[in-house]
Amino acid sequence: MLFFNGGVKRLFSSYFDESTWTTGKEIVQNLSILGLISFGNFIYTVCIGGVNLTLHSFSLSIAFTFAVGVFPVFFLVIYRYNKLHDKYTTAASVMESNISQSNLEFAKNDPSTIILQSQYGQDDMEIKLSHLYYMQSADNYVEVVFQGEVGIKKQLIRNTLSEIAAQWSHVGIIQCHRSYLVNIHQVKRITGNAQGYKLFLDEGKMIVPVSRKFGGKVKEFLSR
Repeated sequence: MLFFNGGVKRLFSSYFDESTWTTGKEIVQNLSILGLISFGNFIYTVCIGGVNLTLHSFSLSIAFTFAVGVFPVFFLVIYRYNKLHDKYTTAASVMESNISQSNLEFAKNDPSTIILQSQYGQDDMEIKLSHLYYMQSADNYVEVVFQGEVGIKKQLIRNTLSEIAAQWSHVGIIQCHRSYLVNIHQVKRITGNAQGYKLFLDEGKMIVPVSRKFGGKVKEFLSR
């Protein structure tokens, strides 16, 4: 497990990205771990003299391990998927019931403008909070998505999501994913599935993912 989490997952980080996670990938991950366990058991058995180091004995060891473990893997993945799906779907329904009241209070108490500071102070961005939708990481920059005079606009500032979240989380700009900050007051609808939540902004025209890691933070803010 340590080898898989520390080595394989880092080497193939894009494949194991939580935002694109599926049940199929979960099955592949568990079968890969099963294969590594089988390989480790075979090497140990060879070392203690239990079997000879041959292709035939290795094949039998792998086949036996998969024959014993493949059905429990499928069962546990499907069970976990259904459990997480029910959990996040139910929680999303509860949070969605709080959205209209939260947005109504926000409309009444619009805190005018905020300043999104850049790291070097050269491209600070002043914006009305009611115009801000979300922010997304873009290498060493943050891409700000907001309502312009004509349509949706995007602007880059040199900063990190964590820095901006630390500065403005108290007004509802919260981190919901390792690559996203969202103005929680702009959320119109929430759905849930086994991966976590999805936030729908601007009448559903924009979708921002919520990872499992940050789901509690979104839930906490909407429960105030």
